[in-house]
Amino acid sequence: MGESRRIGEYQLEDIIGKGAAGSVYRGINLRTGGVVAIKQIRKEGFSSYDEIEAARMEIDMLRDLNHRNIVKYIGYEQTEDELDIILEYCEGGSLQNILRKFSKFPENLVGVYVAQILDGLSYLHSNAILHRDIKPGNILLLKEGIVKLADFGVARFQNGLHTVVGSPYWIAPEVLQQKGATTASDIWSLGCTIVQMVDGKAPYQDLQPMAALYRIGLDEHPPFPHNISPQLRDFLSRCLVNVPSARATADELRGHEWIRMRSLTCAPA
Repeated sequence: MGESRRIGEYQLEDIIGKGAAGSVYRGINLRTGGVVAIKQIRKEGFSSYDEIEAARMEIDMLRDLNHRNIVKYIGYEQTEDELDIILEYCEGGSLQNILRKFSKFPENLVGVYVAQILDGLSYLHSNAILHRDIKPGNILLLKEGIVKLADFGVARFQNGLHTVVGSPYWIAPEVLQQKGATTASDIWSLGCTIVQMVDGKAPYQDLQPMAALYRIGLDEHPPFPHNISPQLRDFLSRCLVNVPSARATADELRGHEWIRMRSLTCAPA
């Protein structure tokens, strides 16, 4: 791979992720020895200098967030060619990578993860921040099983197009129709993520992206997995509703029976 590269006070080590806008590296703080994740976004991914400035301002704001289920924004470094976002490192990797190994999760474990995702979403929404791209690839784990939401906030600046934010199989109908994203759009994406964790694939993932987008816009709701509990079926029916205003909020879902059952199951004896 050649010599390790240095950015500011950080030394880049191995690559741990790759996306359309850039790559994510494991890095080390040469002053403190702390391990971080460094997400590099190429500047050609922004439509203007103003968008780069807006992304930097957004990072400054996100740096003030503090929640156990939110990946911590540490700061940024800027080079001639890219914006490097310094983030908390999550050694457990993403739920997407874990799903590749295990195919699907038992419903009880899905509930344990979703309870934490809802805590993180509730915190973001209470701070007027939309995630905009909830999916297993953006949900990270610490080795002790703590869930961290990643890739929120500045994600909307990448590629310079607000309307295309979101991934095809998890995208809410109103975002697809370019009516704008709201907190309810995150709840739809959460429902799709639950389907994937239980069923092994997201709704319509066996279709080509354009065909999937057509079905998302056409169907009353995506098909629910077979062999799930009545409580989970009801939970999904509150997430995967075509009308955004009819969807439950993150706070309401935290009090749903399916989530409360997880709390009782995990309570110490």
